[in-house]
Amino acid sequence: MKKKVFIEPAGCNRRKLDIATIRSYLKTNNYELVQRPEDADKIIVTTCAFKKLEENESIQRIRHFKKYNSEILVYGCLPDIARERYNKEFADIPKVAPREIEIIEQFFPANVKSFTDIAGSNIISGQNGGILDSMLRVIQTRPKMDLEFWRLTRASIWKKCMDFISPPAAPYYLFICRGCVGKCTYCAIRRAIGPVRSKTITAVVQELKKGIDKGYRDFTILGDDPGCYGIDIGSSLPELLKVLFTAAGEIEKNERDSDSVQKEISFHFYDIHPKFLIPYTDDFLAMDRFSSVRSILCPIQAGSNRILELMQREHTVEDFEGAVKNIYAKHPEISLDTEIIIGFPSETEEEFQMTLDCVVRCGFNSVIAFPYDAKDGTESSLLPDKIPQKVIKDRMHRAFKYFAKFGVPAYYKGGYAREKTSRSKKNKDGDNRNSPDVKLLKQGEN
Repeated sequence: MKKKVFIEPAGCNRRKLDIATIRSYLKTNNYELVQRPEDADKIIVTTCAFKKLEENESIQRIRHFKKYNSEILVYGCLPDIARERYNKEFADIPKVAPREIEIIEQFFPANVKSFTDIAGSNIISGQNGGILDSMLRVIQTRPKMDLEFWRLTRASIWKKCMDFISPPAAPYYLFICRGCVGKCTYCAIRRAIGPVRSKTITAVVQELKKGIDKGYRDFTILGDDPGCYGIDIGSSLPELLKVLFTAAGEIEKNERDSDSVQKEISFHFYDIHPKFLIPYTDDFLAMDRFSSVRSILCPIQAGSNRILELMQREHTVEDFEGAVKNIYAKHPEISLDTEIIIGFPSETEEEFQMTLDCVVRCGFNSVIAFPYDAKDGTESSLLPDKIPQKVIKDRMHRAFKYFAKFGVPAYYKGGYAREKTSRSKKNKDGDNRNSPDVKLLKQGEN
C-alpha cells in the first residue's frame, strides 16, 4: 500500500525548489502526494526563520499540523536558526536542514531511485491544496492569533487569491550552488545551509538546454550566494558564465541557420554578494554577451563603511559604487536591485541617511528594506547600542518616504510600502531629479 504524504511548502525560492525536488523523489519512489493533511500518513512541514515573523509563523504551522494523527518531518531553516526555541517545543519531531537534504531518504526510503539520482527542479510548481484549504489551515492554526501572526497570514491568503486570479509565469531557475562562505554577523541562515556545494558546469549547461527545449528564454541564476559558485570545485562564476553564454550563443546561431529565430536568451542574477560582484566586474564586462544579463540583485545592506565592518560584509561602499559605475558605463540598460538593513546595532542617524543616499546614488531599480532582527546566537546579537524598535519603525517609515521622493520602488516583505513609488516621477532616462543633493552613478557622475 502506498504511503500518503502531504507537503506544506514555505520559505524562499531556494527552499521551494528543494521541495519541488523532494516531490519528484517521492513520486518516483511510489509515494502518493495528497492534497489534504488529514489524508496523509506523513506530513512534511517546510519552515523559514529569515526574520522573527517567519519564525513565528513556522512555529504556529508546526503546532497546527501536530493535531493530525500523522508522522511529521520538519524541513527548512527554522531548527538551525532558532535552535533553542525549536528544541524546547519540538525536540521529538525529526528535522532535515537544507545543508543535508539528501538524508530525506532516512524518512522516506527509496525503492526506485535514490535522492542523489533525482534531477534538481528548475520550476516552482503549484502548491498543495486550493485557496479555501489554505485559508482554513490559516484560520485553524491558532484560535487566538496574535496581531503580527494575523497580519502575516492575511497577506499570505491575499497572495494566494491573486495568484489564482492571475497566475504568474513560472521562472526557470538555474540553482547553481548551495551554501555560502559569508561571515555576516547578523546571519543565522548559514547554520542551516552549510558550506558551498557547487554543481558542475556541465550539469548547469544541461539544465539550461533542458529549459530552452521546454520553451524558456529567461533564466534566473540562483544560489544561497551564486557568487560562491565554484569555490569548492576549482571553478568560478565567471567561468560558468562564459560556458553558459557560449552554449546560449550556439543555440541562437542554430536557430538563425534554421530560420527559427526566437527571443534572445537572457539571464538574471539573484542575490550575489557585493564581495563577489566587485572583483568579478572586470571579468563580466570583458564578456561580449554580458549584455544578455538583464538584472542583478545585489544586497548592499548598508551605506556606511563602519556598519559594513560591524556586519563583516567584506566590502566597502567606495569599491561597490565603483563596480556599479563601471557596469552602468558599459550596460546602462541593466536593472540593478538591492536590499538594505535598517537599525543595525549602533547605527546613527547619519549612517542611516548614508544608506538611503547610497541606494539612490547607485541608481538601483528597486530596494527591499528589512528592519534589523537580532537572531539568537549571532555575533551582532551581542553588540552593544541596540536601536530601539520604535526608532527602527520610524526609520523604516522615513526610508520609504525618501525613496518615494526619488522614484525608487521600495518594498517590505515583498509588497509595496504605504508610500507607493510612482514611476512617472522619473525622467526619460529613468532617474529622478526632484532632489539635487544626491548624484547618480548611473549617469556617470562622481
